[in-house]
Amino acid sequence: MTQKEHIMALFKKSKASKEGTVAEHEVGATYQTSLVEAEKDSEKVKAANEKEEKVTPSEIKKDAAGSQDADLNLFSQQMKRWKRRRTLRKRRKAKIAEIRSRKAKPINRGLRWILFGLKVLIMLLAATICAFGIFFNRIMGWMHSTWPHLNMEQLTFMMRNELTGASPEIVASGVRAAIPMTVIVFVAALALLTLLFAFRRHALFLTSSVVFSAVGLIFFSITAVDTVDQLEIIQHIERQNEISDFVTTQYVNPHLYYLSFPEEPRNLIYIYVESAEVTFTDYDNGGAMSFNAIPELTRLAHAHEDFSGDSPFINGAYVLPGGAWTIAGMFSQTAGLPLNIPIPRNDMIIQDTFFPELLTLGGILEREGYYQALLIGSDAAFGGRELYYTTHGNFTIWDYYYAHDTGRIPYGHRVWWGFEDWRLFEIAREKVSEMASGEAPFHLTMLTVDTHFPHGWVCEYCPDYFEDQMANVFLCGSAQVYDFVNWIKEQDFFENTTIIIAGDHLTMDVYFADHVTEDYDRKVYVAIINSAVEVEDPTKRREFSTQDLFPTTLAALGVHIPGNRLGLGTNLFSTVPTLIEQYGFELMTRELERGSDLMDNLVADIEYDDFEAVIQNPEFITVFPFNYETDTLSILVAESILEYLRSDEFMLQVWSQELQNDLQRVHSTRIEEGPILLNATIPAGVFWGSQVEIEVINVDLRGRRHVIYEIQMVNPHMNPYGVE
Repeated sequence: MTQKEHIMALFKKSKASKEGTVAEHEVGATYQTSLVEAEKDSEKVKAANEKEEKVTPSEIKKDAAGSQDADLNLFSQQMKRWKRRRTLRKRRKAKIAEIRSRKAKPINRGLRWILFGLKVLIMLLAATICAFGIFFNRIMGWMHSTWPHLNMEQLTFMMRNELTGASPEIVASGVRAAIPMTVIVFVAALALLTLLFAFRRHALFLTSSVVFSAVGLIFFSITAVDTVDQLEIIQHIERQNEISDFVTTQYVNPHLYYLSFPEEPRNLIYIYVESAEVTFTDYDNGGAMSFNAIPELTRLAHAHEDFSGDSPFINGAYVLPGGAWTIAGMFSQTAGLPLNIPIPRNDMIIQDTFFPELLTLGGILEREGYYQALLIGSDAAFGGRELYYTTHGNFTIWDYYYAHDTGRIPYGHRVWWGFEDWRLFEIAREKVSEMASGEAPFHLTMLTVDTHFPHGWVCEYCPDYFEDQMANVFLCGSAQVYDFVNWIKEQDFFENTTIIIAGDHLTMDVYFADHVTEDYDRKVYVAIINSAVEVEDPTKRREFSTQDLFPTTLAALGVHIPGNRLGLGTNLFSTVPTLIEQYGFELMTRELERGSDLMDNLVADIEYDDFEAVIQNPEFITVFPFNYETDTLSILVAESILEYLRSDEFMLQVWSQELQNDLQRVHSTRIEEGPILLNATIPAGVFWGSQVEIEVINVDLRGRRHVIYEIQMVNPHMNPYGVE
């Protein structure tokens, strides 16, 4: 439709809608005017088309650029308007905050800081609770996987025993199992809560804090319930609270019997093989393995005495409660008692003595004039071993530090728990030769360590015969013990020397013993070589525990034992039944897990430091006037203080500067059975502070320092007024 036709249509429509209201001449005038305007528009369109046909490329580019500039200008203007609005909003917020701060009272400011501190505390507490729950879960999982048959005795020992002297590998495995995940959870929780706190998402912040805390508590609760169930903690506590008279009635006190030694006392070499079990031989020899990891030890047991009678299987000793770790195993085999006492296991390391009223194997041999020594490749102080053997038998201690300080191992050398077993046997050959050259009978106790869990230590002589590392380590250890025994047999003193080889306890290596069925009776390895007596009934296979080795060892040395029983043990060379043969392993286990008056009496004799009674108590400290002639301040510690403290080692710390950069220490001197004297020298020109600080310190049996008395005095060389 042309423009003219369109106008005519509009005209007709307008005329139809306005019948009789518009004059005819007005419509005609409008029509003429529209025709003229249409012709003008047509001419303009035609002229524009002709001009467009004449546009050059440069003009096209110019028009495009102008269009882009217009777009950019428009965007720039929009950005400026947005920035102005943003600036205005910031100014308004700042103005509002300023007005509010002017109106706020000091108490409101304090409340805001308190709320801020509470939110920070909530954030840290939630992250800590969550991380601790994860840590507890991880460390308990590691513990159960490492020791699947862990009982409360072993757990108490490991938790309360110091890590000093322990294998770094065991500590490192626990750290790797728990610490990384704990740190990750703590950092992640803290980071998320910090972000929510910074962006003022208050509701989400509080919700997240509650969720993190709940997660930590859930992990902790589930793990705690599982641990209590696996370790039978409640049952253990109930058993400990029950008093049994079994130990008291069955215990045979060696003090009450005369033990008759042969005219020519025999030498004794007692070899504890770490974690050695009968279990590790093959099925044909009574073990629980398809292969034999201890072939040489198996041959020694068959060739010598293991109390297996006419059975084709080698025999061993049951491990009863209170004998399942190293010092407990050594104590059981030499005292005939369980080390099952309700005190922290590591407290034995801080005692002056280790149950001195007991008469043990070492004490008996000491009375007969034996020269005794303990040789181990680790720190002898660990677990109280040094204390036990020095208390009972006055043993000479040859441990890791002795070997290191005397050059028997390279300087700075330390692997596993100390040094390798092959070095231990080299030192043993040297020491046995020295002891045998003396006039007194000798007793050497030695303890290997390479076969300690987890997985054992592979030394340079270990074969790679089995797929399992621990099997290879036991194979290596078996050969080393066998070679050492054969060396002893070649020596002149062997004829009058008895050798006892025994495992100290069952292995704790879960991976090496996880295939052993529950119906298999695990026993530690036992073999007695060159005994002075024969078994009275060589056909009978004995059922016995490690406690029976106490009187059996003495019998092997030719000692006559009235009644053939000592402690809770029985002389296995006799026909007297053992307590296990009388009452059974299960009943003895139940009875020894309960409390006993005998062991409680032993515990009652254990002493503790009572620092609360002596701290800042002038009853025990006498401070004399300062001696200007000798520049000395004398302090006397009363002897009565030793009723509360077990160590008589005291020292002074003296300083005058705030940072203690002029600190001096003075050790005490004591006349035998008298008070302790400490002399602090305070010369002119040494202490420049106006006041001199003095601390009287007691050094306990672990070497820890405890401040028991503090003294402040004016520096006598600045203002001589003496002690304040």
